Amino acid sequence: MDNNVIATGFIVLVCISAIVLESKRKPRAAGKILWLEHGLTYKAIGLIGPAVTAYIIANELSSGRPIKAVILGSVFAAMNVPIFLLAFFWRVGYDQSGLYCYSPWRATRKVAWDEIKAVRFSAPLKHWIILTNTKGSVRINQLIAGTEGLVEEIRSRGIR
Repeated sequence: MDNNVIATGFIVLVCISAIVLESKRKPRAAGKILWLEHGLTYKAIGLIGPAVTAYIIANELSSGRPIKAVILGSVFAAMNVPIFLLAFFWRVGYDQSGLYCYSPWRATRKVAWDEIKAVRFSAPLKHWIILTNTKGSVRINQLIAGTEGLVEEIRSRGIR
C-alpha cells in the first residue's frame, strides 16, 4: 500500500475525530446569545481546501497541462468552496427571543420562538431540521457544538 494513502487516511481520521470531539463543547456565548458554529478543525479544513486547490492548479499549469488544471481546479473548487463558506459564514444563535440564523445560502433570519412549529432529526443527513411557520427551515448538523442544548430549549417550549 502506498504511504500517501496511509498518511491521507490517518489525516482524515484525525480530522473527523477532532470534529467529533469539538461537537461536545459548549456553544460560544456572546452576551445573552448562545452561538452554534463550526469549530476550529472544520475552519482549518475550510482554509486548507482552497490552498490545496490553488496548489493543484499551479502544479498542473507548471507541468504544461492547462486543460487538466482547469478540470481538477473546477472539481476541487466545487468541493471546497461550500466547506469554506459554511465554516466561516454559517452560524445559528439563540436567546430568550428566538433564533438568529446566518447562512451563505439564505438571507439572515430572526425566528421568534412562537414561529417554530416543529423540530425533527434527519437520520440519513445527520442533522436537525427546525421547521418554522413562515421562514422556511433551519438545518443544523448534529456535530455542531451546542445543538443538543438548542433542541432541548425548543422542546422545553412545548414544540415537538
